[in-house]
Amino acid sequence: MGNPVVMDVPLLVESGELAMEGIGDVLPVLAEQPILTAEEAVGEAGLAGVGDDEVRETVAEVVERNAEQAEEEGMGVFSVLIGEAMGALRGKADGEQVRRFRSGRGLVASVHRANTGSSHHQSIII
Repeated sequence: MGNPVVMDVPLLVESGELAMEGIGDVLPVLAEQPILTAEEAVGEAGLAGVGDDEVRETVAEVVERNAEQAEEEGMGVFSVLIGEAMGALRGKADGEQVRRFRSGRGLVASVHRANTGSSHHQSIII
């Protein structure tokens, strides 16, 4: 007989406690440690949800690293940046949580570049 706790994993996704991308990391933990609850397995897998501040910071770092590409391609680079942010968050946040930072005023990432020996501040909004 399988581990009935496995059936709780989709409920965690539905409630927002686990990103769908994290399921593949949680199931092996449950297989190796069947005494754990689904919530405990999420913690053991290092996928306990992250708050908006961490998501915002991660997205900002990704945009800053890719500032030149974002400037050149504009909105065309958005899905690439979201994918990179999702990878950096390793299933701790779902795509919708990451995409939220595009809505409203947009995500403003500060980019410092050298400009004739001095640096100036440039904002990129995606």
